[in-house]
Amino acid sequence: MIRIRSAERADLNKIVQVHSLSAMKAYDGFLSSETLQATFAQRILRGNWNVSFALKEKDPSKRALLVAEDPEKPELGILGVARCHLITNRDERAFFDEIMGDKSRPESLSEIQTLYIHPDCQNQGVGLALMTEMAKFLSKAGNKKSVVITLDGYDASAKFYQKIGQAKLAGQFVQNTAETAGAANPDAEASKFNLWLFDNILKCCHYEKSRHNILNIRGGRE
Repeated sequence: MIRIRSAERADLNKIVQVHSLSAMKAYDGFLSSETLQATFAQRILRGNWNVSFALKEKDPSKRALLVAEDPEKPELGILGVARCHLITNRDERAFFDEIMGDKSRPESLSEIQTLYIHPDCQNQGVGLALMTEMAKFLSKAGNKKSVVITLDGYDASAKFYQKIGQAKLAGQFVQNTAETAGAANPDAEASKFNLWLFDNILKCCHYEKSRHNILNIRGGRE
């Protein structure tokens, strides 16, 4: 059984551990070891998540920080982590609009910022459960169109978003890898990224449920 709940500051160390471990394993062979450390080292991610917590506390209606757990197996700890937010900053919106060009410029837009699953818990419905909860949060906030960034050449994440939410390629760009991940670090190399657009993020909720029972608990939720 998978339970999704709002992340709390007390979860920070476990969140950072899962995020770092999952990213390091996923991008091993796609990014250099120097870039992996500059982008996904736990000390880098800790600051990154602290910023997210501060932004959520400032305006909880525009941002969701989520963790996945199994109440029947508490010894497993956090199975996966996720972040999403409404794009209200003009510079951030201009960045995405420029990449999408004339293909699509919806009035309201959000970003699936983070989705990482512990390597031992992948392919068990955790990612789908987190995506479903993010979709519900964004829809409730009045937003349906959402974007997500993937590393070009890393097909696993792209296929996942295409399969569960019918995401379509909206553009490509090259940027410092750490900056794209939310950690400005000049030691990271530049990489090519793909920008995917969910025309209706709620399609993730309608995707065929996994064989696992998904229990959503909105503790501390707006």
